[in-house]
Amino acid sequence: MLGTKTLTRDGLVCSRDPRAGMSIQNQIVWQDKNDKCYIGDTVASLKQGDSVVVTDVVEVKRSNLFKFQHWYIVGHLLNQAEPISFIYHWGMSTTSPDYPDNINVPEWE
Repeated sequence: MLGTKTLTRDGLVCSRDPRAGMSIQNQIVWQDKNDKCYIGDTVASLKQGDSVVVTDVVEVKRSNLFKFQHWYIVGHLLNQAEPISFIYHWGMSTTSPDYPDNINVPEWE
C-alpha cells in the first residue's frame, strides 16, 4: 500500500474541513466531471498517469451509539511546484480488522 502510485484516471484534490482525527484538509476525490470540486475549493487537478506518494494508512476510531473506524490513506503529490499533502477516505469498518470492511478503492496502481 505504501510508496509511489500512478493514477489510472483524472481526479481532483479538494480543500475541505479537516476530518475528525485528521489535520490534513486536502482530499483526493474522483468525480464524473473534473473541472472543479463539487464540495470545497479546488487545490490541484490530477491527470491519468500522474504520481502520488502514499506515506501512511491511518485508522481513526470513533465511539457514539456504535463503535466504528474510518481509514485514511495519507500522502503527497509528486511533480508539484510546492508539496501538497492529501488524505483519501479509504473506507470504514465496525469490527476493526486490519483493513476497512467498506472500501473506496483508489484509482491508482
